[in-house]
Amino acid sequence: IFRHLVPPLERGWINWLEKITEPKYSDRYENAKKALAALRVLNVNRLPKVRISRKNLKFTSDKWGEKLTGVIEISNPIPQTILSGRWEVAPHVNDPPHTPYDHSWISFSPNKFEGNNIGCEITVDTSKLVENEIHKREIILHNNSASEIETINVEVKTGSVAKLEVGSIFMFFFYRFLVAVAIFCGFSLQLHPVFILVISIAFRPFVNLIVNDIDKAIVTWLIIICFFNIGVGIFQPEAIAMLLILVVPYFLVLLYLFILAKTVKLIIPKNEIGQFSIGQLFSKEKRLITFLTIGLYFSLIITFKLFSEVILQLHCFTLGEILVSQIVAIASLFATLIPLIYLLSEPIKIFSQYRKSEPNLIQP
Repeated sequence: IFRHLVPPLERGWINWLEKITEPKYSDRYENAKKALAALRVLNVNRLPKVRISRKNLKFTSDKWGEKLTGVIEISNPIPQTILSGRWEVAPHVNDPPHTPYDHSWISFSPNKFEGNNIGCEITVDTSKLVENEIHKREIILHNNSASEIETINVEVKTGSVAKLEVGSIFMFFFYRFLVAVAIFCGFSLQLHPVFILVISIAFRPFVNLIVNDIDKAIVTWLIIICFFNIGVGIFQPEAIAMLLILVVPYFLVLLYLFILAKTVKLIIPKNEIGQFSIGQLFSKEKRLITFLTIGLYFSLIITFKLFSEVILQLHCFTLGEILVSQIVAIASLFATLIPLIYLLSEPIKIFSQYRKSEPNLIQP
């Protein structure tokens, strides 16, 4: 109450007095012994000095919803003094009402401190902010130095919400299935591994060149199947039956993905679908997706092999052996397919979360 009436050089005494009369018992000295010890080392004619490692704090979010943390080092070079302080976010017209001790999207750790070398963490929650904007705020450090208040500028650049293009999910699985079929048929025909590798790599630009949307993808694959059947028939007639066996499960998967893509298109309006690819969306998860994709190739090839062996030699297997082979095939397929679908559907979940919270998001 009387702080403004006291000369600056004598405020060390006032700081000590305020400490022992804090409204909350937890904010006071633990006991009289510690209060006396603090008073003995206190020079009432000397005040701490605040040194802050940086006066501007910038955060950049790669994607919306991240929590970003920055560290500010605070020190006091004046001997026989102890620096104490408390953080507060300066009021802003676009922020919800808040107290000096709490804020909707900026937090401090610790919020209050006492010491001469302190590392303070400032955390911002971008899930409370509008996407793809620059939010500027000021945070205030109330302290017991002569200046009493230090102001730090905070700038937060929020990332965009990932609006995954519908066709990219479909084409991801479409291309993997196509390559797995080519590899399996290549090994069945005893082609050279290098030739199989070249064909598999060549499929990608070929598919991307021809297929511009989901509907054209189905037509394109039908044409590929027809030409492939003709080519296979020249070399090995048994392979035609094997390929026909693969067509049935393929179109079941294709139908599922087609329905999924059309459903997603209903959820996400066409004008809100961004130009993001799967590779751009998952920079951190890229290794995991690559690992699961390799596993998906192996799972598909194992599934094709088991189905071809069972169908072409059905009379040689018992019902139990057929069931076991089907369980193994399905288990190997789902072991990689389910995690992949989960990872690739994350942008849709994030976008849905953003749409729900959009009316309450904080403007710059």
